[in-house]
Amino acid sequence: MKCPKCQAEFEKSWNSPRNTCNPCNTKYQREYMREYRLKNKNFEAERHRQRMKDPQYAESTRSRQRQYWRDLRHQAILAYGGYKCSCCGETEPKFLTLDHSNNDGAKHRKEIGNRGAGIFKWLRDNGYPKGFQILCMNCNHGKALNNGICPHKGNHIMKTV
Repeated sequence: MKCPKCQAEFEKSWNSPRNTCNPCNTKYQREYMREYRLKNKNFEAERHRQRMKDPQYAESTRSRQRQYWRDLRHQAILAYGGYKCSCCGETEPKFLTLDHSNNDGAKHRKEIGNRGAGIFKWLRDNGYPKGFQILCMNCNHGKALNNGICPHKGNHIMKTV
């Protein structure tokens, strides 16, 4: 069968109501949903607000969001060497954090917008670029207080807080 939009040949399933190929159908669906969301923006937002009043719905939504961010953090940690501090070797997942290895975190956050946990999404979307490492919170904080050098590595010049 030929697609009426792009003239490409495609095989129509016996139970499919559509007469277009997959790429044309996908394009149509995306355009339709974009227009739908624009037209019904207030309706969708209000529906979400009403649903969030239901404790069960609110908790399931929060639970899904928490899991999404945990998964992003997990992927980032694996991409940068796994669950081990690159300075002292700490392996407790709750103690580990992401560090800008060039000490340019403030500049980077200003460039991309202060995203908090959204940095993990930014990393994923940008292919986990170089310039990051996994440190434990002690090494990360020590590095911040010691002019970019972890106290484990010597040269103890502590800033006064």
